[in-house]
Amino acid sequence: RIVTLIVAIAAGAAAWAEVAEIKSHYTEDIRRRKRVATHEFAGNMLHGKFMENHVNGVTSLWEHYHATGSMHHELLTHSTYADLVAAVADANAADDPKTQDAIVKLNAHVDSILNTFEAMVMEINADILDEDICYAYWSMEFPRWETWARSYIRQRREDRPGLWRPLEKKAVEWRKRNAALRGA
Repeated sequence: RIVTLIVAIAAGAAAWAEVAEIKSHYTEDIRRRKRVATHEFAGNMLHGKFMENHVNGVTSLWEHYHATGSMHHELLTHSTYADLVAAVADANAADDPKTQDAIVKLNAHVDSILNTFEAMVMEINADILDEDICYAYWSMEFPRWETWARSYIRQRREDRPGLWRPLEKKAVEWRKRNAALRGA
């Protein structure tokens, strides 16, 4: 009986060790897949043609209407959406079809940019994307875009109060994180 008990305990311990090892491999596989997915997302969506097309669209409107501010790393960091809309309106009459067309194009580009960042944030919050990897790619640009588009975000929230809230919250977190890293 004692031998049977010892054999049973040993078999149970071996089974638990096997379960722990399987769990460890599974957890590591999940981490690896998450890192790969994050790099794919950052590489394809955020640094790929999709985002580049929208950033270039905003940039071309920016340049065409000679909006105030300056470009920095191909992103709009020294002005705001409101400044660009004002420059478009100043160039044409407010009810001019060119003005309306330019603003519609601008809004479509800004929507796509903000929606892409929102998707990133939602996937970070759902633990699909790794936040540290996304932060390494977008720690400065993402909060700047949120700041740049703040008046547009407020305008759109008049009809949809919860729009881009996770994006806004994460941009604030990253600004604080950036400040802490700079020692400010």
